[in-house]
Parts: sequence; structure tokens; C-alpha cells
Amino acid sequence: MKKVALTACPKTEQRAALDALTSELISIKDMVKLAGRRALARFEPTPEFKPVPVVPRMSSAHRYTTTKLVPAQVLAKLHGAVNPLGLKSDTEMLRGQYEPLFWAELDAIIAELQARKG
Repeated sequence: MKKVALTACPKTEQRAALDALTSELISIKDMVKLAGRRALARFEPTPEFKPVPVVPRMSSAHRYTTTKLVPAQVLAKLHGAVNPLGLKSDTEMLRGQYEPLFWAELDAIIAELQARKG
């Protein structure tokens, strides 16, 4: 097992909804943190490489960062398949798998909070 840093940034298209839900009690940072934790709980790394989606993201000030223990065999297969020069990090190998989960969880949180707000 190897500890790998995982990062995710909200998409810029999520910004308006996040801003609308921000209050004295709930910040964008809180919503991002909750989405990151939920995504991490669901995240099961696989040896199938998924490229990082090319979408506009909010600034790194809103980035969620965490770590996960990943089987070394999974990382070895990913690097062997798409990193022949050994230049890419373990984080890069997994971001395309993790970030879409993060976005889905953030969308779910936005929907939950909008429903509460009524």
C-alpha cells in the first residue's frame, strides 16, 4: 500500500450555486470539504486509467486535498500503461478517477442544501 495525495477543485459551473448557498453558517470551503470526504469514502482506485477531464475549475483556493492508501499493484499498472517515461505522479494517475466522484458529491450537496432552503 502506498499513500497517495488526491486533489479536486470545484468546476466553475458549480460556482453560482455554491455562492447562492453560502451563509454565515455554511461556507464554500465547508461544502467542498464535505464533498471531498464523501467522494473519498466511495473512491476505490482501479488500474484503468481515466484522463483528467478538461473543464474550467475554480481557483486552487477552493481545492480539496486528502490522502488515500492505494495498492501498489494498482499504481504500478497505471504507470506501466500510461507513464512510460515515469514523469507523472501517483496523484496524476488517480485524479481522473477521483475528481468526477468529487464533482458528483458536490452536486448532491448543492441539491440537498437547495432543497432545505426551499
